[in-house]
Amino acid sequence: MPRDRAAQFEVKKGLVKLFKAQCTLLREIDPDGIGKHIAASDINRYDALIAAGPNVRWPAGILPGLREGIRDAQFMLKSHFGPAKDYELVKRLRAAAESTIDNLEATDAKKLAAIVRLGRTRSEAEYHLVRSEIDRLEGNSSADREYLECLWVSA
Repeated sequence: MPRDRAAQFEVKKGLVKLFKAQCTLLREIDPDGIGKHIAASDINRYDALIAAGPNVRWPAGILPGLREGIRDAQFMLKSHFGPAKDYELVKRLRAAAESTIDNLEATDAKKLAAIVRLGRTRSEAEYHLVRSEIDRLEGNSSADREYLECLWVSA
């Protein structure tokens, strides 16, 4: 996360846009399943935080929870769309969230590399990041098994 409040605010706005786009897609593909749960949840609280501006401090746990929600939603979407339609999924999300996906993937990759180097997770957020990556890789038959093993050890 950047040090400058204005830059941090832009990152937060991008994350909220991405999550809302993911929720919209999930409601479209499964309106009677996950769509009902999303409709019942209060994702508008993020809009209120964004509307409050860059100088408002977000409550503890909201930003990590948002990142985790994004990872979970991405996993569900990729599971539904599958490799054949992955391009369509990414195209729709990029249209809504601009470069947020690239920034999030780059940040996650750096965090995962540090976790593998260290050989352990240091927080609950890191643990969930590793578990998410393990879930993603286990669903891919051509995944790097050595890297996957390192992730298992780190978790």
